Amino acid sequence: MSWELRIRGFLKMAHLTQKDNTQRDNINASAEAKKIVADIFHDFRNQLTTVLTAVDILRHFQEKMTPDQIDQHHKTINSHINNIAYLMDSFVLENQMDEGKLHLQPEKENIREFCESIIKELNGLHFTKSLVFTFSGPQEHIFFDRRLLQCILRNLLSNSIKYSQPTDPVYLHLSCKNNRISLSVRDRGIGIPKHEIPRIFERYYRCQNIKKIPGTGLGLSIVKDAIDFYGGFLEIESELNQGTHIKVILPLKTK
Repeated sequence: MSWELRIRGFLKMAHLTQKDNTQRDNINASAEAKKIVADIFHDFRNQLTTVLTAVDILRHFQEKMTPDQIDQHHKTINSHINNIAYLMDSFVLENQMDEGKLHLQPEKENIREFCESIIKELNGLHFTKSLVFTFSGPQEHIFFDRRLLQCILRNLLSNSIKYSQPTDPVYLHLSCKNNRISLSVRDRGIGIPKHEIPRIFERYYRCQNIKKIPGTGLGLSIVKDAIDFYGGFLEIESELNQGTHIKVILPLKTK
């Protein structure tokens, strides 16, 4: 079976499963839990639909398209497939941390280039150029756990994009010195109510000012667990309608 047929099958399965779940009156789950499941299905289905749309366009109109247009559709397909794989891996990662089955696996590579690749992918995924990356070094080739750092960065940056205006910049600054990795993510988005800041890392918790924006309430919970597992810590500052600034400090690892 081709990957395209698998995607179409998954879309049908997701729709039927979601429909079946909503019809069960005896299911032992809260309305909020049902909504979270629905949002997760919605997110996956939207991205899979985008992939299939791009594939259909290429199949029927590729001969009439310019090389740049063809390349853009291929980038769209790759970005969304990579993001789907990342979302799946995030759930696996969280489960492994919960069950004590996760182990740090630091490998030496260029952390600046690693961050740049994430920026490029997210800019393509969200059709934006708003992510601004700066690096102050002095170390670039260091040992770090790629999987955990990707989890932390992608969740924080995706949140900043999601809760900001499309034209507003999101800033990521990275420095590696004094035996630690310092990350700073800053946006000019809708901000977080001060009285809710202590709760934003609770699993499934969503602030009152974002209830109308689709989401699962899992992202920041996974970020916090990943940072704790790494042996680091974070600080957060936020004001309503002014933006949010999150600082993450992680210890430098050795092989």
